[in-house]
Amino acid sequence: HPEIVTYSSIFQFLTRIGAIFYFILGSYLLMSKICRRFNCIKNIILFTLTITSTNVVSYIAFDSCFSHIYSFAFVCILISYLINYFSENTINFFHIGFILGFLFIIRNTNIIFIALLFPVFWGNYKLLNFKNLISFLIPFFIIVLPQLIYNYSGSGKILFSAYSNLGNNFDKLSKPDIFNVLFSVNYGWFFWCPICLFSIFIGILNVKLNKGIKLILYISYYMRKTITKLA
Repeated sequence: HPEIVTYSSIFQFLTRIGAIFYFILGSYLLMSKICRRFNCIKNIILFTLTITSTNVVSYIAFDSCFSHIYSFAFVCILISYLINYFSENTINFFHIGFILGFLFIIRNTNIIFIALLFPVFWGNYKLLNFKNLISFLIPFFIIVLPQLIYNYSGSGKILFSAYSNLGNNFDKLSKPDIFNVLFSVNYGWFFWCPICLFSIFIGILNVKLNKGIKLILYISYYMRKTITKLA
């Protein structure tokens, strides 16, 4: 019997092209913002080391059908927008809603990246007004609504867990296994990506960043690990 392949070769090829495109897009936008504020050469070296020492390359070359590389791209875009806020003191909530909407439909658990907005509002509560809320919600729901309708038409539920057959992974939120998440031989973050442990300590000791940017980068690190654990 011939081997059954769910997806055609052209589909698999195009998903890899798409993964490469979104990786370049997200990386370029983020690095262009960082290089305007900090030493460009050092940040390019750091960014290259981080990419080559994590599983990003694997998701581009072998697992481009997964959502991870697309989440990576839109998180980079989101962080670049927030860095722009701290450098120019301007923020477009319409664009933020658009980006978070895409993050949500790429992977529902990505909604946790809304935590990256906390540094924006820290000490600047005037931004929490009705106008900005509407500017955020309109593009967010324009992007999300078709996905919610599709979910309901296919499953009878507006939201559902795509990992339901793998067990209830969300109970780990109440019982976090922090040591294994960080140091386990099977899936430990610091065990498999030791450069991340090194970069955190070096960043805390030496990098002189705006407090808001520093908080954004720290939150993004731990949001990534939380989502990886839930999956």
